[in-house]
Formats: sequence, C-alpha cells, structure tokens
Amino acid sequence: MPLTTIALLIFAVAALGGAFLALRRFTGKTQPMPVVLLHGLLAASGLTCLLYAYFKESLHGAGATALVIFLVAALGGFFLFFANIRGKVLPIPVVLLHAALALTAFAVLATTLIQ
Repeated sequence: MPLTTIALLIFAVAALGGAFLALRRFTGKTQPMPVVLLHGLLAASGLTCLLYAYFKESLHGAGATALVIFLVAALGGFFLFFANIRGKVLPIPVVLLHAALALTAFAVLATTLIQ
C-alpha cells in the first residue's frame, strides 16, 4: 500500500478525533487530554508519511500541495494545543480555520489518490 494511502487513512482517523474535539469546544466542554494527544499524534504520523513520500517517493503536484496545506493546518493545531494546556479557551475562529485547512488538504490528497 502506498504511503500516501496510509497517510490518508491516518488523517481520516485523526479527523474523527478532531471533529469530536471541535464539537466539545462548540458545546463549551473541556478537551479530554488523551483525545487531544491522540489527535495530534495521528496527524503528525500522517504528516510524517507524506514527508517521507515527498522526499523518497517523489510526491508531487496536488499531493505536494496537500502536504503544504497540512503543514499550515499543523501550525494552527500547535497554537490550539498550547492554548489548551495553558487552560485558555480555544478561539473558535482558529478551531474553524484549523479544521478547514485540514479538511481541504484531506480532500486534495484524496482526489490525488483517486485519479
């Protein structure tokens, strides 16, 4: 199985955790740290697969674009993670931007694999 497909599957599971965390934020509930950590670990694993594919298996075109968008989404994820561990309320615009970027990158990567 190609690494890009593995990355897509990992990102799909990470997205489920992200949706759960976003729903918790929108309903004013706290973020369970095990889910926060698992979400970040899965997303980082997906990014690692894509980075490896980029440098070793010549990921290019839309796949490389997805990688860049995921990296930008990761910056938002880092911001949210550090706000969370400081006990701050997560800003909804950042949560939405992080989710929008990650879902866009997911769609671009999925489209690349379907072709």
